[in-house]
Amino acid sequence: VMASGEIHCMGGNVNGALGYGRLGEVEGAVQVLHIDQAVEAVEACGSFCALESNGQVWCWGWNFHQLVDPNAENYAAIPTPQLIRGLPDP
Repeated sequence: VMASGEIHCMGGNVNGALGYGRLGEVEGAVQVLHIDQAVEAVEACGSFCALESNGQVWCWGWNFHQLVDPNAENYAAIPTPQLIRGLPDP
């Protein structure tokens, strides 16, 4: 998480882990799409989530037990962050 609130990631991009909208390898760091107010980012089982200062949560990566997108195939690669809806207010 950058001081600006953006998230920059680098690595192998397995299952869309870099969150920049595409699958496959990339050289260097890329900016995660849609997120510009991040205060925290976490990873669990290949799924990545970010909490923004406005309380919104975005997730991307491996759709482990449909955590990232309940409407997508279980265990699918989700390379673009998805806004998680229906969470209680912080």
